[in-house]
Amino acid sequence: MKNDIEMVGKQVKDMYGASMGKVVGVITDIDGSVQFVGVYSGYDGLRQIAYEQLVVQNDSVIFIPLWRLDSQKLIREKNLTLRRLKSLIEIVADNDELKQDAEIAYSKYTVKIQMMAKTQDGVKTALAARLEELEAQLKVLKILVFDAKVQLKSNEMSEEAYESVKMQTSTLTEYITHETAEIAGIQRRLEDLDMEMMQTIEPPKEHLQQSATIYLQAEEEMADMLPKAPTDPVPVKSEEVVKSDESPDPPQGAAKDTKSDWLSRMEAQ
Repeated sequence: MKNDIEMVGKQVKDMYGASMGKVVGVITDIDGSVQFVGVYSGYDGLRQIAYEQLVVQNDSVIFIPLWRLDSQKLIREKNLTLRRLKSLIEIVADNDELKQDAEIAYSKYTVKIQMMAKTQDGVKTALAARLEELEAQLKVLKILVFDAKVQLKSNEMSEEAYESVKMQTSTLTEYITHETAEIAGIQRRLEDLDMEMMQTIEPPKEHLQQSATIYLQAEEEMADMLPKAPTDPVPVKSEEVVKSDESPDPPQGAAKDTKSDWLSRMEAQ
């Protein structure tokens, strides 16, 4: 409770140093644990911030956005689950007798992966929403700088005031750029973990592809060994072709013999 009391009256800043207000009190549970912290930020009034989102430092209190806490927790859980899955696969590979016991543990990790998938959907939505907010703020900052430049050109603003606007907006732009880069890094990390998780869960397909390649190569080699059918037409001699509508001529010798018998009979009469 000492640190909780010490935070009262301190300035609250975000992770990038932007001021958010001042701590004016805490709200505790019946067991004495702090649940919420009251932060007064002037025009925006009094805000209740979850205690887990605040980190007490020497001269200030740092505010951690909820999207960052949720995403970091999700990344830790996915990393741990991935390491355990890989260890489980290595154990089964070394000792096949433990396969039945490993299936029980594997089913437990499968349920955990499904639960993390639902949590990840919410985290991705929060990250995308925050990026839209930051983009809108960045557009407003650009408008402020451009309007200040117009006022300077029209002699409505002094050079000193213009430089002050540039300095303030430049600082805020830097904050937004840092937060945007951090969110983009978290999104990439989640995508990399998803890909690594899929490669670990799904059976490897490289041996299947290699088997298919070997089979196709064997088929091609076998086809090369077989005799190939002739592609050129077979020449046919002209004297071997017999037309179906022509009958063969009788032998000349037979005709002569028949004529000789007929003359002999006539002479005998």
